[in-house]
Parts: sequence; structure tokens; C-alpha cells
Amino acid sequence: MSCRRTGCDSNKPLIDLRNTPAASRAWRVSNLYTIRDADGRLVSFDPNLAQRRFYNHLWYCNHVLKARKLGFSTLIEILNLDDLLFTTTGLSAGIIDYTIEDAESKLSMMVTAYEHLDDGDIHPLTYKLGALIKKAIKLESRATRKLQFSNGSRAQCSTSLRGSTPNRLHVSELGKTAVWAPIKAREIVNGAFNSMTPGNVRNIESTHEGGKVGEHYRLLQNCMRQDPATLSQIDSRFHFFPWYEDPRYVLDYHGQPIRPEILKYGERLHREIGVSLTLPQLFWYDRKHMEQGHGMKKEFPSTPGEAFEAMAENAIYGKEMADLRAAGRICDFGQELSDPLFTFWDIGLSDYCSKWLIQQVGRHFLVLDWFETDGAGAGVHVDQIRRWEAKWGRPIAVNFLPHDANKRSPNDGKSFLQTLIEAGLANCRVVPRTPDVWIGIGHTREVLPHCWFNKTHCDTARIKDGEEFPSGIACLEGYQKHLNPAGTTIREMPKHDLFSHSADAFRTFGEARHLGMLEAAHSPQVKPRTIGGPRSRR
Repeated sequence: MSCRRTGCDSNKPLIDLRNTPAASRAWRVSNLYTIRDADGRLVSFDPNLAQRRFYNHLWYCNHVLKARKLGFSTLIEILNLDDLLFTTTGLSAGIIDYTIEDAESKLSMMVTAYEHLDDGDIHPLTYKLGALIKKAIKLESRATRKLQFSNGSRAQCSTSLRGSTPNRLHVSELGKTAVWAPIKAREIVNGAFNSMTPGNVRNIESTHEGGKVGEHYRLLQNCMRQDPATLSQIDSRFHFFPWYEDPRYVLDYHGQPIRPEILKYGERLHREIGVSLTLPQLFWYDRKHMEQGHGMKKEFPSTPGEAFEAMAENAIYGKEMADLRAAGRICDFGQELSDPLFTFWDIGLSDYCSKWLIQQVGRHFLVLDWFETDGAGAGVHVDQIRRWEAKWGRPIAVNFLPHDANKRSPNDGKSFLQTLIEAGLANCRVVPRTPDVWIGIGHTREVLPHCWFNKTHCDTARIKDGEEFPSGIACLEGYQKHLNPAGTTIREMPKHDLFSHSADAFRTFGEARHLGMLEAAHSPQVKPRTIGGPRSRR
């Protein structure tokens, strides 16, 4: 292995290894250290293909989006231990993980690697060198969460490390932390990240959860946009490791049946990204998909985009939206010329307002467009309706508002409905209140399988003040039950967050459809003509 630039080899070591193979950090990493393999056995660390590829493209700051069980945590802890040992100035390493138990487990990897440096059974060719290293650099103190070496180097682990100043930082499973403990994720970014000076090393490795929102998604988007040739010392280099690059993810294939949808999936990967999957790979993916279901995109993504589409745990509409993606129902299409257009609204807190533009075509519903904003008055919403009418070339038949549109404001005594009418939007109807939010969610789940979503208009994030907010589709995918940081349901209520406003607007649609309000506003005598919607696909 070779390391192009990591800022890790600048210090003179206590042991003079000049003119020996051990002068090479890559050689030491591949020959000196011990790990526990998947079966718990102590073995000499021999980097696998993904670990070698990562090492050969290391930068000061690295962000790894990955499939499961590729061994990046192990490699990073070995690299950090090597840095701690081969320095004269003393370095500090920090480990952050979702749980303190996971963080302690990673710290113990360093202990295992150090303690067995002189194990002749594991390292028959290098144990004497290992003994010299342990004699020169002693592990002076060892606690569950802290290590101290005689050369001044130290390591510690936590779930945030706020207040510490590590020279080497390893952050594991930030994707999970960002979903289940978003305040902790922000604390990691604002605290641990800001404590590091340019030239130090930060490695983030994680699968992704939570769709297209949250700290992990934001950080990934930032580094994915960066040109690797122009990175500064505090910019993160993006690394992606899909499942199909690991040679272990195959099954012996002797003509067993592979489901047609998996074969089509392989064809799509070849067409879109040029990957040619072998039959043993497709057979493995087929059987693993049977086991994991929609979790495949999170645990074993083929592209970064798949990781962002993965169904979040406890997502209220997760299965329905994942089924729509799998069926190709999120795509680009046009409207049907003779069927009326409807909008469905939500009026949220802090002046949030979301709306969907939907057309009923027989038993199908074309979700044509989506809009969300905050801090805007009635005039802005009326202007948006007029823009939609100009964009789609026809008037909107009815604007369906949630039940609270009739609620009068304590400031001026006017309802939201009244302010819209005064602003020039007359064709409004209020959907009566559903007594239980879960009843409305049930109505929405019933209608989702009949929907087609326009990808361009409904799956493009909105940008405000340079910050990216989730798209309409991302809101439906990310709408979740209310959870505590440990990941257990504490009450059966939807979580109120960035996802909920657009999800509530779509629930207005589900409730209105259940009440027959669309049929009442629909003209069944008109025969529709297609310009690219689902009818043209049939």
C-alpha cells in the first residue's frame, strides 16, 4: 500500500527504522498488528481490497459511505494506533460512536493490536520488532474509555468528545446518530470537528439513514460536491464502497432461479453506471434481498443515491414509498389534458405552508408538483397557485385546505381561508377534521399505491439561504413516528420536524379523497387526453 498524503508521517519515531521495511507506514499496518476476525479469532491484520483502496486515497479528512462489514473501523483504529506509537511529540486520538459500548469496542481494537505486537504465534516474522516497540513505548494506563502511552500519546472514546482536542478523530455511524440523536450529531460537528486544527486527520465512516436530510446527509453532500484535486486540509474527501466490490458478496450459482426484478435491477445498474454483475453476485443479491427487503439500500447500496433513498426505520410511509420507487412510479411524466387539477395544503407552525398539485386520472393519481415555504403571507401562496396555473397551462379546479384553515387568528380575527379569499383565491374548500391523525394516515396509506410522482418537480430539494431542505418526496419518505434517542417509540404520534409539513399536506389529500371530495369536484363526462402520463405508458 502507499499513502499519497495524510499528514501522518512527519514526526521522527522513537525507534530508528530507517533503511528497514518497517520505515514504511504501509508495511507496518500490513505486518505488525493483530485483530479479531469475524469469528472472534486473533489473526494478523491483512487489509482487504476495500481497505487497501481506501488507504491509497486517504486525505486529511475522509468521509466514507459504505456497505456493511467492509472493515473500515478496524483499518482506521490500526492507522490511529500506528500514528500514536510512531511519534516523538505525542498525539491524541478520539473515537466517537453511536453508543458508548460501540466506542469502547473500537478502543479495544487498539489494545488488542498493541498487546499482540510481540506474539510469535501470530507474527512469527515480526514479533521481535514488536517486542522492541512495546519496550520503547509502553501502555502506561488502560481504562475502559482511555489509553495512555509512555511517549505522551493517548486515546479516548465517547459519544461526542466535546471539549477534547484530538489530532486523530474517528467518527463511526454518524448516519445513525444523525437520525436517532440529531442534537448529538450537531454537537459532534460543532464540538469535536471544530476542536481540530488543519493538518490533523478526521475519518468518518458510516452507512446512511434518514434520507435526504440531517447532519450526515449534509456533510456527505458537501464532500460529494468537492473536486478531489482542489481539497483544502479541512475539506473531506468522499469515498464510496458499494457491496458488489467486495468479493465475499457472492453465492455459488448452479442455475438456480433469480427473480426477474433482480435481473432487471442488474440490467439497470449496467445501463446507468456501467457495472456488470455476475450471476453469483446477482444470486447473492436476490437471496439477501429476500432477507433484508427494503433494508438493502441502507445496508448494501449499489450507488450513493440508493443510500439516500433507503427506507428509514419507523418511517410512517416508508414501505409505500419504497414500493413506489421499486415499481418505477417516481419518474418524469406530463399531465392528462382533460382531468382537473387540485392542490392539497398544510398550514404549519412558524408560517410553514406546504402544498401538492395532484390530478386524478381514473384509478391513478398523478402527483405533478410540490411547493413548501415558511414565513410567507397569503399573497405568496396565491402567487404560487398562479405560477402553477401558468406552468401547467390551465386553471386549478379546487384548492383543498386543512381543517384549521377556518381557525381565526387572535391577531386580526381572520381565518387563513379568509385571507386567501381576500388575496384573490376563491376556489377553496376546507377538508373536515379527522378525529384521529392515524385514521388520516391510514387513508393516505390506502391511496399511495395508486400514485405516480413527478420526479423533477417533487424530488428536488428546496434551497433557502444556501441551506438545503428536503424535497416533497423526501418528506414523505422521512416522515416518522416520535422516538427517543434510544430508538424506542415513546408515544404513538408522528414526529414534528422538517418532514412533517409536506407529509401533513399529503394527508389532506388522503382525507379528502376518502371523503369523496375529489369525485364531487371531478367531471366524469370529460374524456381525458394524455400528454405523457401513466395512460400513455399503458
